[in-house]
Amino acid sequence: MKKQSLPSVSDLDTVDAVNKFSGEERVVVVGFFDNKDSEDYKSFLQTAEENRESFLFGAVTGNNDVNKEFGVEKTPSVVLFKKFDEGKNVLAAADFATLSEFILKNSVPLIDEIGPHNYKHYAEAGLPLAYVFVDLTVEGQKDQNVNAIRSIAESTKGKILWVYIDWSKYAKHAERLGLSGKVVPAVALENLSEGTHYAFDETATVDTAGIEAWVNKFLNGQLEPTVRSEEIPESNDGPVKVVVAKSFDQIVNDNTKDVLVEFYAPWCGHCKQLAPIFDQVGEALKGVSSVVVAKIDATANDVNPTLGIRGFPTLKLFPANDKKSPIDYEGDRTKEDLIKFIKDNAGIKFEFNAKDEL
Repeated sequence: MKKQSLPSVSDLDTVDAVNKFSGEERVVVVGFFDNKDSEDYKSFLQTAEENRESFLFGAVTGNNDVNKEFGVEKTPSVVLFKKFDEGKNVLAAADFATLSEFILKNSVPLIDEIGPHNYKHYAEAGLPLAYVFVDLTVEGQKDQNVNAIRSIAESTKGKILWVYIDWSKYAKHAERLGLSGKVVPAVALENLSEGTHYAFDETATVDTAGIEAWVNKFLNGQLEPTVRSEEIPESNDGPVKVVVAKSFDQIVNDNTKDVLVEFYAPWCGHCKQLAPIFDQVGEALKGVSSVVVAKIDATANDVNPTLGIRGFPTLKLFPANDKKSPIDYEGDRTKEDLIKFIKDNAGIKFEFNAKDEL
């Protein structure tokens, strides 16, 4: 509310005004310009509008004396003031076009604790996020492991964001990243833009050399993502096929089949209500060789983030020969409506009526 009550860019005309303004928040961005009519100032103003909920923005215009006091030799330039790490960062005039990247890169500490208070900022930064899970109740464990990766955080600044996280509170998040959630300290990488994650070997020692080699493989594109998956069931002959991450491509992306998939969670009440109806749909269509009715526990198996699974149950039809364009089911969850949906949208047409069940 405080940020919204201020202009998107506050005018600063003295050294004292800049000094006072720069201490108002944990991160403050100040631009230095010749005048407000320039395209550079308009670009700065737009960036401030887009980020005003996260940072304070100010501007000095046409005041060389103030510019010199803050080491600005040429305009446009930007100084990011912060209450951590080196205290401030300067964006030179030649690099002004990289303003947004500059702010994202420098507005988070080299290594910081992550939690509900700042996760959104890290998620919006657009960089891979490296987690060090530590038990904060064990004296010295956090400092030992943070120190082990400090030099790596410095060398990968602008490429990877580094955080430590309270294992006792967020062991479940460790599981979501492909770790067991039972070993500490542990390290994992999350590439939010691609929806992939990478778990560091939990049997290996968390030390500088090991983590550095692992991170370099990631940066060079040589590290395979960690895929969470239940084991493929030995028997899978029920009316509804059980899909796991390891068998998703084989079953769902089979171009010779129209596959209706339920993405569910074991604890979901609506999923439990749908289960007997879904079984009836599978039973009714078991004689149609081109149709598969399937389900996947989306809490225990990694699902491609591009599918946009936001709630449970989510139903999608993956048509034969067009697996890149699954069709969302948003109708009534009745046996008849589900069968009609499959029939109307199937890539391989088939005939079906109620008598076929007899």
